Amino acid sequence: MADKLASLKRGIPVLRLDYRYPARNKYCVRDVESAMNYLEKSYAVSRFVLVGWSFGGAPVFTVGGKDRRVVGCATVASQTADTDGIGSLAPRPVLLLHGTGDQVLNPICSERLYKMYGPAGQRTIKLFENDNHALTENSLEAEELLCNFIMKCAGVDIDAAERQVISKPLMTSKDKVGYMERGGDLRGAESVD
Repeated sequence: MADKLASLKRGIPVLRLDYRYPARNKYCVRDVESAMNYLEKSYAVSRFVLVGWSFGGAPVFTVGGKDRRVVGCATVASQTADTDGIGSLAPRPVLLLHGTGDQVLNPICSERLYKMYGPAGQRTIKLFENDNHALTENSLEAEELLCNFIMKCAGVDIDAAERQVISKPLMTSKDKVGYMERGGDLRGAESVD
């Protein structure tokens, strides 16, 4: 997804963040804030769309709820622990994606987040029938939804040729899972199911 966004004519700056202390929200929040401060200072980026997967929902909503530079938040299969910041996001938009076959975090998590956000802003939830924690069965549709959400939040319009870039798969779902394993997103006995 990052490659697709960066390859557009108006290339959208993208940063994939690996946390220093994964699954420890107070440290991950500092990592996100430091990354945002660095991008603002070094590249004059002043508007941010935060995207998190699984635990990543906690720092996304914590930072998004308190930092007005965040113009939108999206998650894939988010947890609900440490996500109270979602209640402070409105009217900034939120996109919640989750597979109904997720064996790691029940899709009820995203349904709860949808309710926690409240009715005052733009909230969207998409549940993918029988899909897993990484949405491997619907990864292209999920990528398209995320890319379109990010571009809308960032105020970026794209033409038909760029829309084709976003709608084409760059790799198979199997390859994506392999990258997740090699990149440290999955460790030991962890899986996308």
